[in-house]
Amino acid sequence: IGGGGRIPEADILRGLKWLLEDDRWEQYGVRVLNVSVGGDFDEPWRRNGVSLAAEELNRRGVLIAAAAGNRGYDIILPPAQTPSVLTVGGVDDFNRRWSPLDMFAVLSTGVDEVARLDLYHHNWTEIEATDGPLKKPEVLALARWLPSPILLPSPVLAEMVAIGKLRERLLAGENISLNELRAFFSRLPTYRKRRVAVQYGAQRTEFWRLLRERMNSHKWVHPYYQHVDGTSVSVAQVSAVAAQMVQANPALMPAQIKQLIIETALPLPRQPIERTGAGLIQPTRAVAAAMRAEGGPLGGLPFSGTLP
Repeated sequence: IGGGGRIPEADILRGLKWLLEDDRWEQYGVRVLNVSVGGDFDEPWRRNGVSLAAEELNRRGVLIAAAAGNRGYDIILPPAQTPSVLTVGGVDDFNRRWSPLDMFAVLSTGVDEVARLDLYHHNWTEIEATDGPLKKPEVLALARWLPSPILLPSPVLAEMVAIGKLRERLLAGENISLNELRAFFSRLPTYRKRRVAVQYGAQRTEFWRLLRERMNSHKWVHPYYQHVDGTSVSVAQVSAVAAQMVQANPALMPAQIKQLIIETALPLPRQPIERTGAGLIQPTRAVAAAMRAEGGPLGGLPFSGTLP
């Protein structure tokens, strides 16, 4: 990993070439490749090594799904700007419970939940493909409020686990001395000791406030999970759906998988067309379409008249 936590483009290319060499992608049964990182510079895909390697992997039978990026610019970095790559942007549903199929809720409340969805600040662009202009991203997935495991090992994980243990004791009503609480906060690996010193005269309720402050700063879900955001996690959802599609119908080729995901996506007509692509991925519909495609267990059969 290079400076600032970024993975250099040369390393991305090295990984793609490793899969291409001796057809390792086939040896290891790789049919879907998730790429949650981007290249170093904006460069036409025909001149970029990462993009050319992605095109070759696609030609051999691997669907690549790549993150659009999170800066909100009219620019897509490789490999996401490659024509064959399925480029994924993001949607913010504000952490609400909703369903695109809940027509009763629309009729009873007058609220269209789909219209309330907002776009994440993902990148977008238009590239020149062999068949003409192609808008990127082609599809979207959720990009905010996503529970994700915390990386091992890390100072954040150590602090989250410590907070979890202290929280359990406080909720259980254990008698924890102020000295013990002060010592606890002083040991937290990512806590600013300057703030701990300021709080030395605090009462027990103030430590609850500090504890919640730390939980919020780490987007707490659980001692081992936190909320994350970005197209890096959006694309992982799409890659997972694509893998399920291949499992349901191993005969599918990359272009078919990509097309079925696009065709079954939920349109977002109130959002700018240049940034939405086909819309929000619908996993159930995509896998159902894969099963009914040629070679699938339900090949040629119609969809049920009842929506799932």
